[in-house]
Amino acid sequence: MVRLFCIVACAALPLMGAAGISSQSLAAVRRSVGQIVNCDFTEACRIADSAATLDPREPLLPYCMLAAIGMRDLDYDAVTDTARFNALYLRAVESTEKNDVRLDSSSHLLTVRGLALATYSAGCLRQKHYGKAVDVGLDALRSFERARRRYPGNGDALFIPGLYDCARGDLKQRLWWVLFWYPGSTRQGMEKLEQCAATALYAGPGARIALIDIYTKEKQSDKAGNLLDALDKEYPASRFIGWARARWCEARGDNIGAAAAYGHLADAYDTIPEAWRSAVTTRNKQAHRLLDAGKPEECAAACRSCLSRCVRHPEAFTREIESDTRRLLEKAGNHGMR
Repeated sequence: MVRLFCIVACAALPLMGAAGISSQSLAAVRRSVGQIVNCDFTEACRIADSAATLDPREPLLPYCMLAAIGMRDLDYDAVTDTARFNALYLRAVESTEKNDVRLDSSSHLLTVRGLALATYSAGCLRQKHYGKAVDVGLDALRSFERARRRYPGNGDALFIPGLYDCARGDLKQRLWWVLFWYPGSTRQGMEKLEQCAATALYAGPGARIALIDIYTKEKQSDKAGNLLDALDKEYPASRFIGWARARWCEARGDNIGAAAAYGHLADAYDTIPEAWRSAVTTRNKQAHRLLDAGKPEECAAACRSCLSRCVRHPEAFTREIESDTRRLLEKAGNHGMR
């Protein structure tokens, strides 16, 4: 659920009251969001940065770049550019305050501010800066609440609150000292995300990806499967959807399907040097599912691939995975070893 909590997608609104977003910027944001979902983070940043030169006052454009870096870090399981992440966070937040329209009168600006705060909060949580994560995260929730009060039809402002509600159990376990009172439930979170998926302009893809994991966890396998199939067609290169498919297969007891999903992810991560942590993790998971499926030879091959990565990265992160993989290789019977 931490991964679910950290999932953050871009969101914005059409003309609302006195504030809005130009059609050109809206089109750019949609393209940028599509590239984020499809894991082309460089192109997502390029699209948003190019559009920002034409519309420098629109805070959603620097937010798209912030979201791209945050999602890249989540995908790679690495902190890749803290300085740029922090700079874009400040730029996005400050842009909502320097706009021609007053922040407290605009549902759009409040939504963008909330998204920037939530993305920064997720980054703090990933780096175990729990106190700051809580403070900024609760500020984000207040921004979304104000945005909804300004415009009740703002479906995009439901995205992060829906994630918070669904991740509540995990958050309380980790942050019980401040969130023991936090309201909400998985059911309420699902309803918010479903409404977001149905009505938001472009927070919809993020909401639908989140719903796959939630439906899976709530044993609504058919709903999750239908969403997976639809999103696979829209975003064939998305590793976020690949993770969701692997977890869906595991929940259904489909070890062959889960192994294939993890293997596909590991192959993709193997081509990205910065994503070696995700490569090691997914190859280890593939090996486990192959052994569970009664495929010891394939399991052994996956183990050796994982161990070769661990040897190249002799760090604290890999020690536990390496030990687990060696035990798994022994169980597989060391097939193919000479």
